[in-house]
Amino acid sequence: MRIDDFQDFLDSDLAWRKMEISQLFMLLNRAEAHEVIGKSMILLLYAHWEGFIKKSSKYYLKYVSDKNINIQDLTPNFEAIMLKRFARECIDQDSNNLAKEFALMDKHRKAKVRPFKINININDEFDKEFIDTQYNLSSKVLGNIIQIIGIKYNDAIKTRKQFLDVNLLKNRNAIGHGNQLSNNSDELSPLNFSHILKLKNFVVLMLDYFAEVLSKYVEEEFYLISKEDKRNLYEDEQEEILNNKLAQIEEEN
Repeated sequence: MRIDDFQDFLDSDLAWRKMEISQLFMLLNRAEAHEVIGKSMILLLYAHWEGFIKKSSKYYLKYVSDKNINIQDLTPNFEAIMLKRFARECIDQDSNNLAKEFALMDKHRKAKVRPFKINININDEFDKEFIDTQYNLSSKVLGNIIQIIGIKYNDAIKTRKQFLDVNLLKNRNAIGHGNQLSNNSDELSPLNFSHILKLKNFVVLMLDYFAEVLSKYVEEEFYLISKEDKRNLYEDEQEEILNNKLAQIEEEN
């Protein structure tokens, strides 16, 4: 897979998601039945949030796999992916002695000088071997996925659990399960227009951020362990930029 192929995927997959979000938000802005369209907006935002994180993460792993780079030259997350896979294969072997442990040690030792290769189906929703959102992309699950693909789970994201776990996930689950959202007052309701606007801006910003980071990782080959210093500098810069943008959204009336 070429860099252009990866970038084209990110651009096209992100574009149709953002277009749908924009179109539904325009309906919300004009609708008299704000509550009904507001519920649809939360469901759509979550769907595209989980969908893009899952699909782009799988595509990134496939990109690195297609590069045929030795595991010892990649960042530690790729070695961990293979080790977990080897462990699963060895544990499945029925043995009352140390055969499976020796097999795991042997595979791990030999793997370091072999290319990182995995079979991953981008479009198979049931393929959860490497990327599993558990159909509930909480901040914890997001952290796990970020760790697997090897980018930084920075404080700008970690400190926004309220947006991820309550404003987005909890409210999506309530709507999806047919429960009534809290509506004690218009201002406190999760279906309040200003709340949905903030949530929409938050999700779109996070989608853009995730796409930009993955694109940069491919462009600069940040999956290589030799790029650690440059990668860390980039991550620190992006964390500050993201934190400032998220703070602006939070301050919006």
